[in-house]
Amino acid sequence: MPHAGQEGGVSDSYMAHNFRQRVINLDDRREVSLVIVAGVASLLLLIIVGGVIYGLATSDSEEIVSGPVTLSAQWTEFVPRKPLRPLKDTQEIVLDVDPSEGLVEDNLHLNRMQLSSGVLLRPQIQLIDELGSLPSSVTV
Repeated sequence: MPHAGQEGGVSDSYMAHNFRQRVINLDDRREVSLVIVAGVASLLLLIIVGGVIYGLATSDSEEIVSGPVTLSAQWTEFVPRKPLRPLKDTQEIVLDVDPSEGLVEDNLHLNRMQLSSGVLLRPQIQLIDELGSLPSSVTV
């Protein structure tokens, strides 16, 4: 007759040990090595994909075309050292004003810049491609 903790002569610990489901068979070296190789390959793929996403998200595509320039009524041509390439969906041309001039922020009149001295600047910008023509998709 089976005693407490046994069913039909088989102990509970024997049943729990031998009949629990295993994810992998630890006794088969091929299966263990396959799981290890798959894990390492997955980790490498995750690192590569994460690196590419991080690189695209944080890429700094800003290029300084010119240093300090005194603007006048005459056109000034800025030629970059190497041709500029559009690396993102949208592009910007940024004009930085010397902080000593004191730029007045005016979000209502985006086509002009006003210095703290009251001088109004209306920069006109033309972006010309390497063939010497104005690209059709440029909005300035």
